[in-house]
Amino acid sequence: MAATHGPLRKSRLSFLLFAVPAVAIVGISVAISLPDADSVRAAFDAPMVAMSFLLALAALIWGGVFVSRPIVTLTPDGVDWPNGRTLKWTQVTAVEAGQEITNAPSQSGATRQTVHEVTRLFHGDGEESKITTTWAAIGPQAANDRIAEAFAQSRKPQ
Repeated sequence: MAATHGPLRKSRLSFLLFAVPAVAIVGISVAISLPDADSVRAAFDAPMVAMSFLLALAALIWGGVFVSRPIVTLTPDGVDWPNGRTLKWTQVTAVEAGQEITNAPSQSGATRQTVHEVTRLFHGDGEESKITTTWAAIGPQAANDRIAEAFAQSRKPQ
């Protein structure tokens, strides 16, 4: 089993959320430019393709940043989020793993539901913080177990 403390990383497959649209953007722009161009080479030289390529490159860079940042970092003192927020284990009263259902309204059809694996950290006066572990590289269940283990270790006498 992996070490309890340290970063919980996103799966490398989540980069596909950025790579597939980037390829599609460039491919569609080439397909649109092709009828007006004399050759495939000329289609790639079209200004629209160049702009689409820059947009796709920006998406790939953003995806690289997204995938490289951890979901959270577990430390002996608490949980650190990538945005700088920290929650100390001494503030946490309970940890609960489960699922979160999100409803997304749609104009063209029924409301869609998305289920995410989360670990809830209860603290303060009924407050809770959620750590979404759906995209964890080690898997959502293993990530949830690792968070619970870090919390349990913080409760053990030193």
